[in-house]
Amino acid sequence: MSLLPTTSFRIILGLFIAIIVSFFALSAFPALSSTSSRTTQISRWLTPLSPFISFLSFLLSSPSLSTNLDFLSPSPESDSLWNLTTRPPYTTDNLIFNTASSLLQHWPNARYRNGHSIVPGRIPLGTVFYHGRSSPEMIESSMAGRKIKILPGTQEWVATDPEHSLLFCGIQGGADASSTMNDTASKSNDPLRDSDGSKSDCWFITLVTTRELRVLYFDGSSAAKMFGGSMDSQDVFAYRKELESGNVSSDSWDDPERIFGEVERLRRLCQWVEEKGLGIDGFVRMEMDFEVMLCDMSSGMEVVSFSNLAHSANPKSISMSMPEEIEAATSDSNPRVTIRNFELVHSASQHNAFPGEMKVRLDLDGFVSFYDRSLVKTSFEDDGVHEEGKTLRTSADRWKHRVKDVSKEDMMRVIERMEEVLLNMRKGRRHGGSGIDWDLLMQVLIKRYASRLEVLRYVLEASGNEPGARRRTDDERLQTMFDQLDVALRPFILADVNPKVPNPSSSPSYSSSSSSLDWASPIYRLCSATHTFHLHSPQVTGKMSKSEKTLLRAVEGTNREICRVLVGIWAQGIENGLGLEKMYHIPKAGKHQMKLLKMRWRRDLSNLMSWLDWSAWEKCASPCGSEEICYMPTWPYFAGNGGPPPGPARGPNGLITAEDESLNNIEESDWERPKPMCIRKIAPYKF
Repeated sequence: MSLLPTTSFRIILGLFIAIIVSFFALSAFPALSSTSSRTTQISRWLTPLSPFISFLSFLLSSPSLSTNLDFLSPSPESDSLWNLTTRPPYTTDNLIFNTASSLLQHWPNARYRNGHSIVPGRIPLGTVFYHGRSSPEMIESSMAGRKIKILPGTQEWVATDPEHSLLFCGIQGGADASSTMNDTASKSNDPLRDSDGSKSDCWFITLVTTRELRVLYFDGSSAAKMFGGSMDSQDVFAYRKELESGNVSSDSWDDPERIFGEVERLRRLCQWVEEKGLGIDGFVRMEMDFEVMLCDMSSGMEVVSFSNLAHSANPKSISMSMPEEIEAATSDSNPRVTIRNFELVHSASQHNAFPGEMKVRLDLDGFVSFYDRSLVKTSFEDDGVHEEGKTLRTSADRWKHRVKDVSKEDMMRVIERMEEVLLNMRKGRRHGGSGIDWDLLMQVLIKRYASRLEVLRYVLEASGNEPGARRRTDDERLQTMFDQLDVALRPFILADVNPKVPNPSSSPSYSSSSSSLDWASPIYRLCSATHTFHLHSPQVTGKMSKSEKTLLRAVEGTNREICRVLVGIWAQGIENGLGLEKMYHIPKAGKHQMKLLKMRWRRDLSNLMSWLDWSAWEKCASPCGSEEICYMPTWPYFAGNGGPPPGPARGPNGLITAEDESLNNIEESDWERPKPMCIRKIAPYKF
């Protein structure tokens, strides 16, 4: 029992002493007429009492001399929250954290094509973009000495990297193979057409933003025209009227006409933001690389250069009347086509990891997700992992998560939240003025734990045949893992937190349920709350948007589970004698107990890493060679001989014709569950 006063008593005592001291001080110097001299005399009078006042202040402010972590508890939660042996119920915290920490990064969004989050963002003034097409019809004038302008109302696609736009040179209609603008130019008087009326030239436009553009980003491979859900999230907004009226069937989401109807999709999205007055200039998506769909390319964009480029894959020397020559020049078997395609893959790989595509700056205070359970009541849970006879609530196979599977009511709530966010931003009523750098916070946790968890897994599972590795006994593995973990958790291991010393007459007996590990809960709490404790202060929470509160829950839920598992493993190690014997006075357990401990640790660590599912752990199975690059299969470049599959999007469920014999050897897993592979980065290519 503490000898120090309780909190209530301390407050009352403090107020009483303050009143008495103040009254005595004022009554002791009634004759002093000068405020300055009165202050001086009071100061001299109080100086000898300062040691006593300091000690009294310590008593009144210290709740206990023993370890007390109440100050780290974000809310008056029950002790069950800090039970190291109890896994939390099903949650989407890990999914939100994973999604939010992967935004605008190519690698994780190629791995999980089906996006579930929508985030507003800004493109700064002076940002350069690119557009490739077969004709100059969208340009108002190309006469020498006159300024080149884009025709007003042009809804078009621009790319963040030139290699992406060069892919569309010579394709009628530009980036989507079909321009949305009206053909206002007279085709009969068009001097830029060939004599036979064809328009196969490469017209390449470089543009720059003349003001800040406001955009909306759909995560995942949201421009990959495939079956299976890559476009679901944007189609919720594009087809919201049909959704609201109940005129959307389950089959319509995978209707090829809808999937490939990019012009109609952009028209609908632009109509939505215009009708609602949301102030959005365009939409950011990813396919092979990142792109922006603009509602009016002439607004906020200026032409830097407008060039008729030499087309390396389709030179003018080829007779356009000879289909065989055209096929030879544009086929994927043409080395010039293959190197062009690979360099697009190479260019996109520059955005693989954080910070990703930097031409777009996202406003995470407006983050909206279909994984947010305050908006979407439909659950993605699945009973798939079992622990000692108990079923753990986990996420279903994430590759199968589809937005179309949530209820109509859930979809409408997401639409309403997104519209609310965008309207508030446009009107200047931004509720996300907390100033928290959410990207920084999430990356701090990833950088702290991603490599450490990898090392722990390696120590437990390595065979010892790896280059530079040494073979270890099970005891050595456990001791090495414990030592690594002990250092990682050292900032949270409190001096006065110790386990109960076992009876010296009996040897330690390890059992997965033999200890609640309650004694280590203070370490668990300190580990869990350090990064986010201050964010619960009224000054901060009062400024948070709804989106930020969602992110805070996701960050805390993810960090808490990491700490629960790691502190639990550490505490089990202490109880089985892996800690310093002079400090904890616990002898090392026997071989049988160590074997059980290894099995438990391997399972707990595997479950944690599967639950986190960070894309940083998705690597090529073996290091790639000097002429190779580690590549995450990306639409439409999955597999094949001599280059990517030809033509438009294809998927495992259709759109592969009998003529596409080169696709017969493609593994279905390449489509459904992309895995990294080494591909050549220097000819001859094969990917």
